[in-house]
Amino acid sequence: MPLTPQGTPAWLDEVAEKCARVASCAHAHDPPRLRDPSACVDWWIARVRAREDRVHVCLGAAKSCSDVGACVRDKPDARAAVFCGAHKGVMTACDGPRLVSCAEDDDSESTSVDCGSLGGACEERRAAGGLVVRGCFSPKMCPQGAPDERCEGNAVVACRDGAAERTACGPATKCDEHVEANGERGATCEPVSGHAHCAQLGQRFCRDDLFVECIVHGHYGDARVTDCKGLGLRCAPSGCVVAKASDCQPGPPRCDGEALAFCAAGHMVKVSCKTLGLGACDPDAQGPAASCRSAP
Repeated sequence: MPLTPQGTPAWLDEVAEKCARVASCAHAHDPPRLRDPSACVDWWIARVRAREDRVHVCLGAAKSCSDVGACVRDKPDARAAVFCGAHKGVMTACDGPRLVSCAEDDDSESTSVDCGSLGGACEERRAAGGLVVRGCFSPKMCPQGAPDERCEGNAVVACRDGAAERTACGPATKCDEHVEANGERGATCEPVSGHAHCAQLGQRFCRDDLFVECIVHGHYGDARVTDCKGLGLRCAPSGCVVAKASDCQPGPPRCDGEALAFCAAGHMVKVSCKTLGLGACDPDAQGPAASCRSAP
């Protein structure tokens, strides 16, 4: 594993630079792995560290916030964006045969589902207690008595009071059906390679040079294992960190001149906003956290 003169893996600075760009382009409703560059580095180490990974490759080529958005978000749904722009305050609605879900603060991130593709139609129904429910109601996909979840091809089909949802399993995963303790059937997308379930969600510990974390996965906890040593790092209770003594602790990023400074796997890094092609470092860009401005 090639090391820098500072004794850190050579790839760490590259990942930190990508995460600085991702965090600077993030929206307020994005998950921490996109808003916080330190959390982004940890996520990258655990999930998308392989160079051939699609997200890694995409972010490596991203030169603007629009490029970053295309890497980490679904392809824009122009029809949904127009509908939500004309119906401010709406969360879900039927637009003809399509079920539209409006984004909180950016109409361009709104999505829709063609209910016809699920063998049904978009409808608005009143559930018990007077709650209004909108969904793709499909007698074909979700007939009376259908299980709440099942596999159909390599996808999870969920039925909620007659409303159907279909979620395709991603690369290197397969749909797996199981029976709950109460006898109900369920289904989740599971990794094709070996994996193990766990009971204590949030538990994090070291097993020699392996970092093990119990994360939420469907109806179970999933034991996510990262080989720290294989990445040129060492295992610590917080995750994989640099093998040398850590010189920082995770915390809000700050400005150091025109650079964004933050802790990346136990190593303090400074990423030039100018080098990223972004605007100046703003110490209050995200409340108490700094980031590069999204445009010069």
